[in-house]
Formats: sequence, structure tokens, C-alpha cells
Amino acid sequence: MQADAHPQIMLDKTAFTSAQARFSQYKSNMAPHEVTILAQEVVNRLARRFTPQVESLVQNTKVDHLCDLLIGSDDTAALNHILKLRADGVPVSALYLSYLAGVSQLLGERWEDDSLSFLEMTIAAGRIYAIMRSLRQVFIPLDQTKPHAWRAIFASVPGDTHTIGVTMAADLCRRQGWQIDLCTGLDHDALIETVHAGQQPVIGLSASHEDLIAPLIRLLLGLRVSAPGAFILLSGKILDLHHDIAQEVDVDGVASTIDQALAQMHMVMQSIAPGNRTEIPSGTKPA
Repeated sequence: MQADAHPQIMLDKTAFTSAQARFSQYKSNMAPHEVTILAQEVVNRLARRFTPQVESLVQNTKVDHLCDLLIGSDDTAALNHILKLRADGVPVSALYLSYLAGVSQLLGERWEDDSLSFLEMTIAAGRIYAIMRSLRQVFIPLDQTKPHAWRAIFASVPGDTHTIGVTMAADLCRRQGWQIDLCTGLDHDALIETVHAGQQPVIGLSASHEDLIAPLIRLLLGLRVSAPGAFILLSGKILDLHHDIAQEVDVDGVASTIDQALAQMHMVMQSIAPGNRTEIPSGTKPA
């Protein structure tokens, strides 16, 4: 992806604040080992996007400085640094694959050699997550070259064996002209890699019971790093069992019925520029 002649910085300050608050809530409500898993999910998942092709670029980007900002006392210093880089014309691909992926790799190395404390690791992970969320419109899938079709991926949260509902939902959406990839029974890593490879603009997740909240939180963190531009919709019995779930986990919407799901999915596709969107087959547009 090339740098824009006059890069526009689309910053969602509300998303930044909400993401930081949400990660702090996780740290307060979950056991230390669970928080460590979440922090590693953000850092390690993003570090995997770091590739040898951009290694030489990373050597010149002062990743050490960004790392220091991420673990420093100023909550917004790292974000402001990224914004300045973008304003100076640094390509989005470099921000994602070099700066953020590179610093995540460095954080992981420091964690492994015990030069990074638990507190520093969780602070850095929370800030990276917040940066990704606040710049969602910037960090779109970098290798998205084809026009967006009316497509989505529906999946059950890893560990959920009740998959009839999500399977039926996929079939109903297909009847409305949507291209739906259905994923059930995949483990955590396999599901995230499948989503990353598919680059669907909509991700529909289904969870059937409260024991899946912790796996759901981890999954959402991984998806936000791997598919930062996607719209994530939550459905399933968990909405009835846990009425505040939408406020506690990082989803863009919830749907108790297929009509609610279709309405939100249609809204997402309508928000995509017409030149980057294929037309849904005539007569099958969602109501």
C-alpha cells in the first residue's frame, strides 16, 4: 500500500478510550494468568504479521523508542507518535507491518528474557489494542485488492459444541444473496488465521453459554489485531444468559434474530464505497 500524498488520519478517540477502559476492566476482573494470556494474544498475534521483507525498514524506525512509549507513563504518547508518523507520510503498511508488528516482536522478546514486567507487558498490550481500535479505518486488511462482495464469515466460538443456530443462520443469509463461509469446530488459532486469510468485511460469532466468555474475549482481541477493519457481530444464547455482554466484550453489534443480523450486515456493506463493493444479486437484498 502506497503512502498518500496527503494522508488523512481517521482517529476514533471514543474507540481509543473505550478500548483502554475495556482492557483495564479485564485486568481488574480476571486472574493474572488470564490477563497474561490476553496480553500475549495481542502482542504475539501482531508480531506474527512482522515479516522478513520489512525487517530492514524496522531497523530504521526506532522501534525501541515506540516500545518505551508503550510502557511509559503517558497513555497517549504511543498513539500520538503513530499519528505523527502517518501525518509525515509513513505508509499504512509500514505502520502495521513495521512499527506495530515490529514493536510487538520486541515486546515478546523482552518478555521472554524477563526484561519486561507483567505490569509493563499488560500496559503495552492494552495500548496497542487501543491504537488498533482507534485507527480501525486506517488499519484495514492490507492485502485487500478485490472489491468487497456481500460476504461474511460465521463461526462458533472455540469450545462451543452448539452449532445448529449458527449453521441455520448461515443458510438463511445465503438465501438472501450473501456469500457465507461457515466455520465450526475450529480451535482458536485456526479460526483467527482463517478469518485473516478470508478478509471478509463481516464476522458473525455465536456463543451459547457463559463459560465461553473468556475464550470469546481472547478471540475478539486476536480478531481485532488480525482483521482490524472487520465488523464483528455476536449472536447466540449467550445474549439471553448475559444481558450486558455487549458492554463487556469488544463487538460492534449483537443480534438475537436473523432480521437483526441482516439489517446490521446490510448497513456495513452500504458504508463501503460503491467502487469497492459488488452489487448483491437482484431481488435478494436484505429487508
